[in-house]
Amino acid sequence: MNWLFQAACVLSLALSVASQEYQLENLQGQLAGSTLEYMVNLNDPNADWKDTVTIRVTVPGQVWVGVGINSQYAMVGAEAVIGKPSDGTVLKYNINAKSGAAIIPMSESQQTLLNTSLEQSGGKTVMTYTKILEESGEISINGDGDNIFLTAYGYSNSFGQHAKRGVYSLTLAPPMAGPDVTDSPEQSPTTAPAVGFRTMEPVLGGLKTSFQYRVNRNDPNAPNGEDTITIQFSAPKEAWVGVGFSSSGGMVPSTAVIALPDTQEVKKYALSIKDESGVNQLPEEQQTLINTGVTQSGGVTTMIFTKILEEGDEVAIDASENGSNNIIAAIGGDNTLGFHAGGFGGFPATFNEGPTAAPTPAAPAAAPTDPPEGVQIVELTGQLEGATLAYEFDTDTITMTLSVPSSGWCAVGISENGSMLGSEAIIGLPGTGEVKKYNLNAKAVSGVNEMPAEKQTLTNTLITQAGDNSLWVVHGWLAAIAWGVLCPLAIIAALFRKFIPGEGVWFQIHRFLNTSVAVLTIAAVSVAIHALNDETPSGSSADHFDPELSDGHRLIGLFVLIFVVIQVANGALRPHLPKESEDKTVKRKGWELLHRLFGVFLFCLCLYQVQLGIKWYHNIFNEGDWDETLTIYWVIAGILTLLILVGIVIRLKG
Repeated sequence: MNWLFQAACVLSLALSVASQEYQLENLQGQLAGSTLEYMVNLNDPNADWKDTVTIRVTVPGQVWVGVGINSQYAMVGAEAVIGKPSDGTVLKYNINAKSGAAIIPMSESQQTLLNTSLEQSGGKTVMTYTKILEESGEISINGDGDNIFLTAYGYSNSFGQHAKRGVYSLTLAPPMAGPDVTDSPEQSPTTAPAVGFRTMEPVLGGLKTSFQYRVNRNDPNAPNGEDTITIQFSAPKEAWVGVGFSSSGGMVPSTAVIALPDTQEVKKYALSIKDESGVNQLPEEQQTLINTGVTQSGGVTTMIFTKILEEGDEVAIDASENGSNNIIAAIGGDNTLGFHAGGFGGFPATFNEGPTAAPTPAAPAAAPTDPPEGVQIVELTGQLEGATLAYEFDTDTITMTLSVPSSGWCAVGISENGSMLGSEAIIGLPGTGEVKKYNLNAKAVSGVNEMPAEKQTLTNTLITQAGDNSLWVVHGWLAAIAWGVLCPLAIIAALFRKFIPGEGVWFQIHRFLNTSVAVLTIAAVSVAIHALNDETPSGSSADHFDPELSDGHRLIGLFVLIFVVIQVANGALRPHLPKESEDKTVKRKGWELLHRLFGVFLFCLCLYQVQLGIKWYHNIFNEGDWDETLTIYWVIAGILTLLILVGIVIRLKG
């Protein structure tokens, strides 16, 4: 009859899932107008009782669509599910690089998606699939916490370049266990709080909990009359529970109080690493909790304890008027201490005193938000006063510029807990000109280890030690005047020639301005080469025309120089105009067409090149908001370009 039991389980789960509702996320940024819905399925019978998530993404248009998961805010390295209407497939892919050839389907054994579908109607494309949360060799999806998701869709049903894309944080939550935690009286604390208690209701893994506290000044129950805090924590699940105090807001390092219902123990623990081996009970002399207890009733676990605010090397609890504390809380899967399967989270708390005329709620720790737009500049403080960090997000990357008032090496790192140890850093060495990624494993030079070559994925790296930026200012002005002012004026002189008095005067103006453009361009490139040589350490390459640096600005500069020489030579070697009574030769007509088209191409290319230069100058030297400079540039260049368009229309009509 085992089959009958399994069938009943499947039917029961199916009815449960049917009663569940998708959680809706309205996507933002480039993906505005798209939605992602999800539903976490615990013990999914269709997946051999493994936990799964069902995803339904809706995008505008009849297009291919993809949803990915990654461990960082990036496209490369992600694992994606892509729906291709051209062949009707919904499959898993590895994204190895930013090119179509590097987006490769996973092996047949890894194509484990369930209930896939791809529909197009009403001008929209809808892809649905169910994926196992944890699969060997793949990025795990946290069904009860934060994840980094990617979504993209194309221009058509044929898979290729994405029309829109986005990377964002998504907090998944499993279905609510048991009766509704908002309305059911069973979800209330098992004992009413005493006078003076205040209440917060943090949500952990989709479960609404109760966190009640009271500050006790000069507590007579404490060994030496110390100030204490009494905390009562209730969770709507029969499982072990824990409350911790963290200096950084993270799980590690922190001091936690954990209650084990089976043994009725409520003890203090040190959390040193994110693993069971790193959760260690403090020695007996530090077990100073007062009036501890743990009860379970009606599907609710309640822990109560009183703790001295400041104890030795434990994380201190700040109960001052405006004191800020980072609280962490966890709920187990059952009564045996292990992974916090019931939920985990952190929230800020200011422990106010006095009677509780009204509860003092505190929201759970906020999930990461979408990155801000534009260049953000942070003025560092403390020991780093005088240094600035500028950063700008793209969809998949972040560009950072660190400026410090020193001629030594400098670095930027990222840490999960605010500590140097265990962090990853980007270090710039002026002596070699190298900017690379490192692991910081110890507080000694021997513990600062360069990452392997395959992890050195930084782009547009540069370290400079410029006493001043005068050469780059000169370079920028030469290029901006040449291509933002003189070049369009040369074109305008040719287009409006009949309005310029004097025989051939327009041509003299046109030739003079173009010659000036060529001279200023050569000068601008020469100044840039000189500036790079000055900034490059002895024995290192200046990489004058490296295509990987500054969005290709250096390589484009080389092409501009070559094209300018070609255009000037082409103008000097032009076929002569025929006499008034003669028609233009085919050679002359061909030359005129080539000269004009090539000139327009070069003009447009340089407008873009100057924009790149403005952007990178501001990024490297932190010279305020580059949008303001760019606006001034485009207003001047835009007005002159508009006059060019007017001149073209007049020429065509006349």
